[in-house]
Amino acid sequence: MSLTERAIQTVLSYLEFELDNTINANGSPYIDTPVPKAYLFGAPDLRRASQMPIVAIDLDREELATRTLGGAGVSRRQKVIPAIVYIYHAHRDEETLLRQIIRLVDAVVQTLEGAPQSADYLIQYPRLVDLSPAVEGAGQPYLRVAAISLQIIVSHRQGESA
Repeated sequence: MSLTERAIQTVLSYLEFELDNTINANGSPYIDTPVPKAYLFGAPDLRRASQMPIVAIDLDREELATRTLGGAGVSRRQKVIPAIVYIYHAHRDEETLLRQIIRLVDAVVQTLEGAPQSADYLIQYPRLVDLSPAVEGAGQPYLRVAAISLQIIVSHRQGESA
């Protein structure tokens, strides 16, 4: 597993173990907030609304395509990995769906902000990037997607492939 894969998997695993605690420990702000049923690396299968909400993580391809290597304040022993955490959720009531996905976004951001920072991984700037409009299929529940952007700074030894 490459350093990039390991860093992204570390963030996903942290969310999988800590997001439930954030939702359950904070009571009133997260009343009626569903706990994610799946945590995935990459794009999920969206055909089964019963398996939502889903939290997925992927590389921020737009950020990767437009930036230069390195960046300000980044040494040769550090690598900045732009990533996006997606939250997919479906519900038959559009207003309930919006309320639940907003609470999930808040819980994910709060969880990421509380992530332990180590010498190997620094998680920076978790922020909401987009909240899609609701999409409804014929006879299907509404579907929304939220995107949270973050940067992972990976420290590595010189000569180690990233």
